[in-house]
Amino acid sequence: MIAITEQKPIVVGVTARAFSIAAIAVLGAILFGSVGFSNIPAIHDATHDVRHTLSFPCH
Repeated sequence: MIAITEQKPIVVGVTARAFSIAAIAVLGAILFGSVGFSNIPAIHDATHDVRHTLSFPCH
């Protein structure tokens, strides 16, 4: 067994953090939009109430 005696913090630069936030926002918008306008009934029905709760049009 290996014992960890010291942990060092990971330093992330502002540019990397901004890129990560932007990438997550774009991915979320793509997923939200593709599910919101999906013609597959199972996907539409599974997320129907959530979309209306968030005031996202789906009809």
